[in-house]
Amino acid sequence: MHPLFKSLASFVLRQPRLAAFVRRQRQVRWVSLCFHRFAGPANAGPGEDLVAIDDSLQWLRRCGFVFADLESTVRAALQGRFPDRPTVVVTIDDGFADLIPALPVFGRHGCPVSVFLATDFLDRRAPLWWDQLQLLLAEAPGAVRLQEVAGISWSARWDSAEERVRQGEVLIEMIKRRPEPARLTVIDALAGIVGAAPFSSETTGYAPLRWDDVRALEREGVRFGPHTHTHPILAALDHAQAKYEVDTSWARVREEVRQPLSIFAYPDGTPWSFRQRDCDLVRAAGLEAAVTMDGRWALPAAPPVDPFRLGRIGYQARIADLQASVLRLAVPGYGDPAKP
Repeated sequence: MHPLFKSLASFVLRQPRLAAFVRRQRQVRWVSLCFHRFAGPANAGPGEDLVAIDDSLQWLRRCGFVFADLESTVRAALQGRFPDRPTVVVTIDDGFADLIPALPVFGRHGCPVSVFLATDFLDRRAPLWWDQLQLLLAEAPGAVRLQEVAGISWSARWDSAEERVRQGEVLIEMIKRRPEPARLTVIDALAGIVGAAPFSSETTGYAPLRWDDVRALEREGVRFGPHTHTHPILAALDHAQAKYEVDTSWARVREEVRQPLSIFAYPDGTPWSFRQRDCDLVRAAGLEAAVTMDGRWALPAAPPVDPFRLGRIGYQARIADLQASVLRLAVPGYGDPAKP
């Protein structure tokens, strides 16, 4: 661990005044943290460092937070019952195989985990579309040009790996609002330019869970819910396409697990990425609630609560950032000059 991070973590963990303040709270909120991928010996791809996550969970516990499972917390909130201690709920999106070595870290802290699956990812066992794009660009020469491919024109050149990744992110932003056929057309065109072979279903660092893994993890207490089938931006789809994504994902989860989590996660989850129509489709599919990434990170300490627009915050590895976000949102009065 970097010495600066270690010293910061040690400093925060030694703040008894802060911990005492958190434990005294009675009017509190709960905050849902969202993870995606985990870095470690079993994952050569991108992801959050498990050592930093371990430190963060330890810090939250030392500060008086408790961990709760998503389903029971949401159901209680919809009945007007809220936690009597600042509470953190952990969710993980997409369904990467690097979840397996990460789970013991959460287990050490008694932290339940709920996972939202992009079900086509598990069915086809190929990297998610944005990972396919970045993997292709990693094999590309220093310049690439796409001309009117599925309505997309894009050209870029780079002289470093960092610039190549940045240019790839630009292309991802251009096509993420397109339906899956258009995205796949762009990826196929790029593969033709690069001359890349088909991706392995076990591409190191990018592989999904197997359905057998899902069932085994469910027996250990992990809960699984739907996250669409092909991970599109729902707001970019017509009604029939959006309905297919919601219904198919929910059907696949129910087919594969014994106790499916009746909560949906919108891909991207920002305000522009889904519409009221999509909330209505989730409700019509028979799901109880849905989670977003729209910046409303914590539920209020009292009703009303919109069950299909429950906010989450993306995990932040720096404890100082996590402190600023989680405490400010979960503990009314935190940040007042008279308070810690």
